[in-house]
Amino acid sequence: MANVKIHCPNCHQEYDVDESDLGHEAECEACKKTFILQAGVASSEPLPPKKKDAENDGDIDVAGTVEIDDTEKLANLYTLARREFKIGNYKDAIWYYKKIMTDDPDNWEPTFVMNFIKAGHGTQKWENIADEVGTFSKELDKTIRLMEKTTDENERNDLLSDMVLPSSLEVCNTQMDGMKKILDSIMQVKNWNQENREIFIKNSNSIMRLYEKVADLYRKYFPKDQDTFLDIWKMICENTPSEEFQHHVASNIKKFEPNYITPPVKEVPAVRNPNVRLMIIVISVVAGLACLGILIAWLCH
Repeated sequence: MANVKIHCPNCHQEYDVDESDLGHEAECEACKKTFILQAGVASSEPLPPKKKDAENDGDIDVAGTVEIDDTEKLANLYTLARREFKIGNYKDAIWYYKKIMTDDPDNWEPTFVMNFIKAGHGTQKWENIADEVGTFSKELDKTIRLMEKTTDENERNDLLSDMVLPSSLEVCNTQMDGMKKILDSIMQVKNWNQENREIFIKNSNSIMRLYEKVADLYRKYFPKDQDTFLDIWKMICENTPSEEFQHHVASNIKKFEPNYITPPVKEVPAVRNPNVRLMIIVISVVAGLACLGILIAWLCH
């Protein structure tokens, strides 16, 4: 077979490779990163504009083009985007997915991934957690509907098990951990008030509902994987502040484990009434002064 020219999509190093090697992974001798060997002759796709040079910690311009055929352009972009997403390089993954949306606007994957990154790795604000989780939950519904229409059963299940459901579960875990950290900070500075208590309950309910949705999807598409959705349901029962919701989830668990014992409902810290606290302080001061007066009178007598 003839040799063809290919380029490393990370540093744009050019190589001559045998056609029989196309489609395989290779390590670039220049940047030491792996990439898919892709050939092309007609058009080009630009790379993300900047990369960090680990040695001098400065920006180095590696703008360039990867030569690919128009018919392979989209497939190559998906390969690059998925690779960056898989290794956690979300900045470049978003860059590729945005370009994909230009050529393939009806595909579920770019929108889902970008919402995952926003919900799972964005800047969390205490008052916005419920809204972020709710938005991601709606996008997850949309993703499932589009996958049902555009993929066959095998492809859909592969995408669900390898990408969609693990990513959705990661959003749940990240939001839950973030909420707990913020709650700890609030309690440390003694800023626990009724408003924060209501936000906490709203956030918790939203996250628990997303957990339930992920568990239900595992149950629907992978019914033999009982351990996964049962573990999620049990986690919900241990953490939800809603007795009604806990009862609902526990009833699902008991269909598979009749002897399951429902744990106590997660208690939400109560808010002390500031008027009551003030009254306690006043009574304590008055009582102290009264005792002091009695002591002085006794000494004088």
